[in-house]
Amino acid sequence: MFNHTVTHPHLTRLSYADVLTELGAPGIQTTYGRPPYGQWNTTVQNAYAAKEMRIWLWNLDTFDYNGYTATQVVSTVVNGAKPGDAVLMHMNWNAFNGPAIRAMKAGLAERGIGVCRNQGVQTPQRPTALVC
Repeated sequence: MFNHTVTHPHLTRLSYADVLTELGAPGIQTTYGRPPYGQWNTTVQNAYAAKEMRIWLWNLDTFDYNGYTATQVVSTVVNGAKPGDAVLMHMNWNAFNGPAIRAMKAGLAERGIGVCRNQGVQTPQRPTALVC
């Protein structure tokens, strides 16, 4: 899991102290963070560094938050991902479930593409590496 802030604000509009608050509890405590909207600047970058977190961005958006079905999201990932891509998905939408994730992994594997995950995904454990 990646930290995605406590309240999902535009971090670039916040002070350094407020960004630090957004990266803290009760948010996910991990070594990777995905800034909302993919927005970051020097202030945000410095706050992530202070929290010993790395900024993780994506280059394939599933747009799952638009209410797409699991089938549509699986198709977007399987047909659109290239080796090295980072795919954006959200936990509370239609394709964030076991069958859809397995279908994505299987479809990607058929194309010779593996899936990475961060190691040690539960709070407060802090993953130190990606497992690919």
